[in-house]
Order: sequence, then structure tokens, then C-alpha cells
Amino acid sequence: MATRAVELLRPEPPSIFAATPARVSWRDTPSIYLRGQQDRTIATPLPDRFAARCSRAETWETSHSPYLSRPAAVGDLIQRQRARAAS
Repeated sequence: MATRAVELLRPEPPSIFAATPARVSWRDTPSIYLRGQQDRTIATPLPDRFAARCSRAETWETSHSPYLSRPAAVGDLIQRQRARAAS
């Protein structure tokens, strides 16, 4: 699984850091930030800033990508959120 994830990585063009998005959905769309407790990819305090932009945040015992290391838990979280939004 890790090998496949690495194969999908692509370099980011430097231009993305100067880009201004037309719309930022985190301002008006309910969202959850999943933070991996063992994430060594994104330096603190950035995860705190990202989490502050979301409706809520959760910290899981994962590395950088809970989507790869705990896909079933991510699926369960999405289903719970969908059920919460529907009620």
C-alpha cells in the first residue's frame, strides 16, 4: 500500500504557493480535520492552523495519512457525519 501511495506522489509546482483560490469551502462547509498523532510530514503549528479552519478536528493514532492507514475508520467517520447531517 505504501509503495502505491509513493507512486502517486507528484511534485507541487511552486506557483501553488502564490495562487489565490476563487472560493475556500472551509469557511461555509462543515468539515473535520483528521490529524495523525504520529505525523512527521507537516510541522507543528501548521496542523493546529488547519484544524482551526474546520468545524471540528480529531486526532488519531496514525501517521500522516489516516486515509491510507485506517481507511475503514475514515469510512465510518464519513458515514457518521452523513447520518448527523441528515438528522
